[in-house]
Amino acid sequence: MKKSLNGILFYLKVLLSLSLTLLIGLISLVFVFNTLFALVGGFDVQVLFSVALPVFVVVGAWVVTIKKTSPYFKLSFALALFLYFYLLFNPLPSVKKVHDTYFCLDSGGAYCAEGVKTKIDEDLVEINKENCLKYNREWDDDRKWCNLNRERQ
Repeated sequence: MKKSLNGILFYLKVLLSLSLTLLIGLISLVFVFNTLFALVGGFDVQVLFSVALPVFVVVGAWVVTIKKTSPYFKLSFALALFLYFYLLFNPLPSVKKVHDTYFCLDSGGAYCAEGVKTKIDEDLVEINKENCLKYNREWDDDRKWCNLNRERQ
């Protein structure tokens, strides 16, 4: 009985190791592509940090799960995990700006946050309350969003 239990645990450990390795590879590819975009698009260190942190968390989870590690590594992993979840809900300013820009583009201009630069009626403008109302669009004071698809009535 004990021998079969050890065999099952071994295979579960191997399966977990392979799954985490594949996940690390996928996240690393995302990191590489985001780094390339950052070099071309002029993103700053905050964006690169927010992309690299999940890679460290996944690699750290893999190492903590599979290998015997020192208490210092486990402490640094716990701090990185805490930082990751903190930044997930409170993004850095540059990261928030990138998210707002992508959300504006993905929604087709339905929800563009204040500070995003986009085109309204063929003019490149920065979204704010004055420009939104100037171009006769709907402004949401609570969220500080401009709906570029809907004209004011």
